[in-house]
Amino acid sequence: NNILGGIAVSLLIDLERVDSNFLDDRGRIRQAILDTLWDASKDLDISVQSLRCHKRGSYTCVAFLRDGNYMRVLADPNRSICCLDLFVPGGIVLLRMIPILEHYFSVGKGSRTRFNHRSRGNQISDMILNENKYYKKKIGSKSTNFQNVDV
Repeated sequence: NNILGGIAVSLLIDLERVDSNFLDDRGRIRQAILDTLWDASKDLDISVQSLRCHKRGSYTCVAFLRDGNYMRVLADPNRSICCLDLFVPGGIVLLRMIPILEHYFSVGKGSRTRFNHRSRGNQISDMILNENKYYKKKIGSKSTNFQNVDV
């Protein structure tokens, strides 16, 4: 079921310091995509229509899902960066997917995750941001004489 009533949401994730051997292996990237979508199918009604990869310096793989949704992976072994773009209905569930994506794509010691979550098709960002309780991970903090900031 689409929790947000027809609203599509994208989740953009940048993984840094990922093992370059993983990022340069088309078979491992394809398998990570399929494993991620298999695990995600427990919460999302998704099915893979096709999966295509090509290489022009770095790998770009796209899993085309039903109803125009997709999961795209850009794997750059030279910079040890993996960028993920997931576009499906049901944005609240997408936040729950971050640990799944990290599990399959954060290969290597010291990998780091940054993400952005955006609604498409309606102004419901306040509702989505209030649902962040599903995934929060403290990555740093800074204090001054005037304020404390946790990220």
